[in-house]
Amino acid sequence: MKNFTQKFIGLLTLVFTMSFTVNAQEIGGLASGGFIFDIDEDGTVLVVSMFNFSPPTLNWQEALEFTNNHIGPVQVDDWNFPSIEELQLIYTNVGESYFSNDYYWSSTEYNSDTVWAINFGNGDVSLVDKNDSCFYRPIHTHIYGCFEDWADNYDEQVTINDHWTCYKLGCTDSEADNYDDDATEDDGSCFTIVLVCADDETEVSVMMIDSYGDGWNDGTLVVGDNTPLSLPSGSEAVATLCLADGVYSVSAGGSGYTTEVSWTLSIDSFVVMAGGGNFVGDLVIGEIAITGCTDTSANNFNELATEDDGSCIAVVNGCIDATAFNYDSTVSANTDDGSCIAVVNGCIDATAFNYDTTVSANTDDGSCVAVLNGCIDDAYIEFNTFANTDDSSCTISVFLELPLGWSMFGYTCMESVDAIDGFIEISDKIEIVKDEWGLTYLPEWDFNAMGSLQFSEGYQIKMIEEVTDFQFCDLITQSDIDYVVAGYSDWIAPVYGCTSPDYCNYNPLANTDDGSCVYAQEGYYCDGNELPQIGDLHAGGIIFQINEDGTGLVADLDDLGEMNWHDAMVAANNATSQGYEDWYLPSTTELALIYNTIGNGGPDGNIVGLETGLWAYYWSSNDDGCYASNGLAWSGTSGGYTSSNHNGNIFYVCVIRAF
Repeated sequence: MKNFTQKFIGLLTLVFTMSFTVNAQEIGGLASGGFIFDIDEDGTVLVVSMFNFSPPTLNWQEALEFTNNHIGPVQVDDWNFPSIEELQLIYTNVGESYFSNDYYWSSTEYNSDTVWAINFGNGDVSLVDKNDSCFYRPIHTHIYGCFEDWADNYDEQVTINDHWTCYKLGCTDSEADNYDDDATEDDGSCFTIVLVCADDETEVSVMMIDSYGDGWNDGTLVVGDNTPLSLPSGSEAVATLCLADGVYSVSAGGSGYTTEVSWTLSIDSFVVMAGGGNFVGDLVIGEIAITGCTDTSANNFNELATEDDGSCIAVVNGCIDATAFNYDSTVSANTDDGSCIAVVNGCIDATAFNYDTTVSANTDDGSCVAVLNGCIDDAYIEFNTFANTDDSSCTISVFLELPLGWSMFGYTCMESVDAIDGFIEISDKIEIVKDEWGLTYLPEWDFNAMGSLQFSEGYQIKMIEEVTDFQFCDLITQSDIDYVVAGYSDWIAPVYGCTSPDYCNYNPLANTDDGSCVYAQEGYYCDGNELPQIGDLHAGGIIFQINEDGTGLVADLDDLGEMNWHDAMVAANNATSQGYEDWYLPSTTELALIYNTIGNGGPDGNIVGLETGLWAYYWSSNDDGCYASNGLAWSGTSGGYTSSNHNGNIFYVCVIRAF
């Protein structure tokens, strides 16, 4: 919507524009600092500057640069140099006035030295040297049209505003409910709402407002099951609804400009509800009973409810973020109490090499590295490239210790080296070096009769100063030896580590055991958690068997009831006790094991809670092969023995599962 300031600015713009658009559509008319010298059929006009400039004459290059930087008296910044054709139009259409009787430059070059120009005194078209001085006038293009952004026919390409061509469609009837005081042309959308409510209905006045003044742009307001209301155009409109007593859902939405949309619902001039472009709520009309939870402390308290319907749900505090480390789906928390702990991935095995107590990891990400003891100092011969934990096994230094005076040393580098080059770092501390043949190297005289130092050869040396940290080459490591051996056919490079899968630090990539295998502490898993025991609650039941590999069997905490053998087999297969779906009917051997471990025959008594008594039989899954045609089945009893019974008998059912 245009406000007063916009209208005032528009009026000033109109007055200013009119001063430059007298005869705007005529050759020779004024337009934005110049004279119109050409008009296209689409209304596009070419304008030449109305003035000569100072200095009035320049050479061609200077005139061209001045024109490109010219702004003009009305801040037009698209001036350019006219071509020879445009210059001829200027001379023909407006050249008799306001131009000097001399040559004017065009932008049309003949060659690198000359340019076409026109003498405005006689119309002569000539080639002129670029270094000569001539007059010059810039030109620019204008497009007439509506440049008012409030108008429906606003065109951002327009450079000369023709205010009188602007229009805005809408309802121009001031008596209509959707009157638009900005509309200049009526579009036939006017309407007037006349509504009389019944005695048992309440008249609700709806005021619809658009702050910009162009309607709600497809936005709607819906009250209950009534026809959606909208503001098709303009800044405001009023509607009336007749509502019986009840609760009405109210929603607003659909507009592309929700911040411009607002509305109010009023009864007897009193506003009972108000909202904007995005809204959802409930409107209560009259005195009615609304059932719901009226307990303000409940999780589902309904502030509109007037009668409690017993649906209140107590607040249960806890972590309700399913992505949290401590989220527990078995706890019916419905209100977050800030107790959620974020998942922190990392190594959580306290026995691992890279376990870090300063990092609060709570979820294992497989990054744990097993401890591998050995010498981790590469300055010692015992250095182990695979070790990550020092075990004090470093004893022999890789450095030569050459004391003052005579001593011996062995050359252990794989590659030979000239004695002069080999001793160059300590030559100033050596008096003489001799090999097994008595050939010598005398550093002071730069004399070398022994030639090169050879692998595995021994030498005598006399020092004039002690040296303790000298090396001819890097230490020969196991990796060096492996590299040499790798040259042999069918050789496989060793990968050191624990090769036994029964140990905690088993390395499936290792092919050479390095004695580093570590077994879990008795009674515990490798991750430090305690192993389950017979009689413990585990994996949905009570443990009655544990295998060497840590797997085992558990019996369900409760019987499935009493039934015949066929029903027992079906019930076992369909059991979902404790959230597990792999329960099955035990064999006679497994029934006997239950009786002797966690039943009446077990060391701690009947902890599984088997039925007792003379006829307390339990079905097994075994068919009696002797009476297969009769469908007999084995059953275990509270007395710890088995017997064959007809499959139609009614006995107890206890199911088991593996873990």
